[in-house]
Amino acid sequence: MAEGEISPYRVVILNYQEEYDEFVRSVLSHSTAFVVLFAKDDHIQDARSFVEGIEQTDGREYRTHIEHLSYSSDVLFEQYSVLQSDELYIFPDAESRTDYENLRLITRLNEEVKDREQSPYRSAEPPNVIWMTDSRKLSGVAKNLEPTTFKENLHAMSFQDDVRDLVRANTNETITELEQYYNFSDEEVPPWIEGYPLENYTFRPNPLTEEELDALDEIKDYRVRIGSNSVESVQQGQLAAMRDRVLNSIRDRLQTERATNPPDRVGLFFGLLTENANASIPIDLHSAYLSQQMETTTDAIQLRKTENVSAPDDRRSSGGNIFIVNYNSKIKDFALSFEDYESSSERYLTMYTSENQITPDSTSRTNFVEYRSMNDLLDMLFNETERSPHRVRPGDTIILLLDYTIPSPKINVLRVLDAIDDKLNADSTDVDHNEVFLAVESDLESGNEEYRYLAVDKILETQLTQRLFLHNLVQMRTSDVVTNLIQEGKITREEAFGWAVNTAYYFREFRIDSCKDPKTGDREDEPVTGPITDIVEEWQDNSQRNPLPFTTFSLHRDEEHGISVELHELRRDLEVTENQFLVSFPRM
Repeated sequence: MAEGEISPYRVVILNYQEEYDEFVRSVLSHSTAFVVLFAKDDHIQDARSFVEGIEQTDGREYRTHIEHLSYSSDVLFEQYSVLQSDELYIFPDAESRTDYENLRLITRLNEEVKDREQSPYRSAEPPNVIWMTDSRKLSGVAKNLEPTTFKENLHAMSFQDDVRDLVRANTNETITELEQYYNFSDEEVPPWIEGYPLENYTFRPNPLTEEELDALDEIKDYRVRIGSNSVESVQQGQLAAMRDRVLNSIRDRLQTERATNPPDRVGLFFGLLTENANASIPIDLHSAYLSQQMETTTDAIQLRKTENVSAPDDRRSSGGNIFIVNYNSKIKDFALSFEDYESSSERYLTMYTSENQITPDSTSRTNFVEYRSMNDLLDMLFNETERSPHRVRPGDTIILLLDYTIPSPKINVLRVLDAIDDKLNADSTDVDHNEVFLAVESDLESGNEEYRYLAVDKILETQLTQRLFLHNLVQMRTSDVVTNLIQEGKITREEAFGWAVNTAYYFREFRIDSCKDPKTGDREDEPVTGPITDIVEEWQDNSQRNPLPFTTFSLHRDEEHGISVELHELRRDLEVTENQFLVSFPRM
């Protein structure tokens, strides 16, 4: 089955990595597909552990095969016949050369299909292909391929713009930026989306109470009493417990307010705004407890549906420079377009690159400089030097990115973060944690507990939109409505896949789940139906991800567009029926 000699529905994944585990699990649980995982040497053991883990958890044998990744024609074209698979996924990784290897493979696959199309003795029915790359430039190359059925079925995807907008939304600190990031404004609605009422949602301030502010003051006083140097683990635990109590109190109050809100406010998004000098920066309840900046939190924000309500004043920083440590392909768009933003007119960006990273040319408002050692980096961050004339001051932002040119990027970031933490806690430094917004890039949803004691304010999940896109693609492609239309011959498999790609990409900032039992997540269970308020409450109580669905949508046959999405206005009396989906708002 892995090689295609027996023909089940076959999904081939090239360049498997741990971050795609949820996608693979979703494909297996939502379909009867046989999945072939090609992995590089560094990820073979991860693939084996993942497959063994899901087999043990579910108590049944999954339909998978693992193979070393090879780009040779003998392996891909002859042994595994990837062109005869039903779906082919080609993933990037941290190595820039992988993008070019994947591009060469795409070109070879297209040429092979062209040869088969011109031969009367060979069949040319290529798979539906997803090719993902960190480079917008490379994904654009797909448009210049020679016309073939392979090109028609190829979907070249880049999420570099999403990382740019994610960083921008967390450095420009305006409600307008947040609305744009989540497609709430100035977005062209595709023809298969009816209405798109999500644009009626906006951010609203919700100040903390006096009691909550007093509790934060107690935390600050306690930290002053125990001091910032060589704090014993017992005292650190007490400090963390105090923060947890305050955050739990805030969370309970916001949830109580949600439960007593008017009917049109079932779906709410709550987050926190922390004040750093003149900069208001959004952080969420999940990551806020990591932060010493909770001591200066003055606002909470919530997302609610509004009609004919004027938007609140933008929370725009009057200053605040940005310092980024490490340069990688994900941050390229943001760094090179920094001066194009109106909000950057009085701000400076300083980018520190390691010896193996690219160092772009500096401009009037951006300074790119290589750091040669940890001491060299700290000296430029906290002192004005000839090579780096700007230093960190109150209200500034420091962002630590992963250096993919070294073997252990996360370990390196932790070393840098630990050194910066020591400087911000030192008496000799005239800026401390409460005055600087500190963000760290993470590729994984878990494993970030070590940031708890290093005062990280925001964990930037730079692959979040990519993962949500893949998750939503499976949800759309395997939905009962789409499957039935294919079986009835009303839409081709290629048309259905293309529609699912476009819809999943459009909703890539949101998580879409078909209505199923939130306790088990098992697709074989009866769909959850009934009042939306009951479903939301049950989902919140039982879901490990704790998504907050704030609207639903359903799929239906459309004579003009094939399949259309119907988004439903969220009402407290809304009844969820079968074949509907929940849309959840991702936490900031």
